[in-house]
Amino acid sequence: MTRPALPRAALSAVLTTLALTLAACGGSTSTVAPGSAAPAASSAGGATAAGARGPLTLDQCTGEKLDRKATYDTVPQKIFTLDPQSAEFLIALGLGDRIVGTWGKYSDDELAKLPQYAEQLKKIKSYDDGKTWPPPIETIASTAPDIVVTTYRLNIPNYLDATRLEKDTGIDAYSFTTYCTGGVLRSFDPLFTDIGNLGKIFDVTPAADALVTTMKGQLDEAGKLTAGKPRAKVWQYAGEEVPYPVGGTGIPNAIMYLAGADNVFEDVDAVYGEVSWEQVVQRNADVIWLQTDAGPGFVQTEDALKVAVDKHKGLSGVTGVAKKRYVVVPYTTAGTLSVHNAEAVLEFAKKLQEVGSAG
Repeated sequence: MTRPALPRAALSAVLTTLALTLAACGGSTSTVAPGSAAPAASSAGGATAAGARGPLTLDQCTGEKLDRKATYDTVPQKIFTLDPQSAEFLIALGLGDRIVGTWGKYSDDELAKLPQYAEQLKKIKSYDDGKTWPPPIETIASTAPDIVVTTYRLNIPNYLDATRLEKDTGIDAYSFTTYCTGGVLRSFDPLFTDIGNLGKIFDVTPAADALVTTMKGQLDEAGKLTAGKPRAKVWQYAGEEVPYPVGGTGIPNAIMYLAGADNVFEDVDAVYGEVSWEQVVQRNADVIWLQTDAGPGFVQTEDALKVAVDKHKGLSGVTGVAKKRYVVVPYTTAGTLSVHNAEAVLEFAKKLQEVGSAG
């Protein structure tokens, strides 16, 4: 469900007042067309001096394509996040105390499984009413942030309009561009670029470099486990009615590949895409990825898979099903962009070795 928009006149009045407040605080950035000159840096600063760096222009995307550029005039001091994953990245970079609010958040059960940043995440005020998406711009603006950070894509139907956010309120946005690079994703290089960009925006490049180094170390460890081993063919079971597995263009595909597996639906041009049960049977995966914590309608458990097998002819003959080769790795670490993605590769690699990878 989406909350009905405020009448234009009423919304304009609210946003004009908020924009004036934000302008007085010096927390604005701007979006420029590719090839345009970046605007001069604002003279206003925050807890970190604005002069710590000049205006910074970075690639951003509209939906699937890197087709716009955003310029960040000053180092942002107040951050609003749209999802808990982006909040975790910021906390890992030492920026947790700058987060003034969030929309999406982990459940208590998910927090219990992700203890590393749980205490800091619990301290962030959530404005999510549990039924509205995308978050209303006036709600975000009421927290007076300098910037919105999200792992989600922007400026596409049913997601936040970052251009309008900046134009109406002076609040900028940074959206992870990992899913906007086009084609099959088999490496973490685009994600490392996003982490590096956060380091530049917030003037914490050493912390960003350290995080990337840690993640690369975990990938190297996974690579040593799988070197010279047969590569499993994996189907990620998703969808209680229609199968909706991992496709080739997102970080879940990269996680499978780096863990020593080949996604049987890598040719699907989507992060997750609809296929048929007949295709699942035909592709005959060696191993089934049961992706827990994926939300209602995508309850990936062995019990749910048994229901699917009973309902759909031929599934019982899929090698991974017949031999019960199940790898359980949650959505929160491996199904979406996450500071835990490299840990998930290592976990996935270890579990593949436990169940047997092929044949």
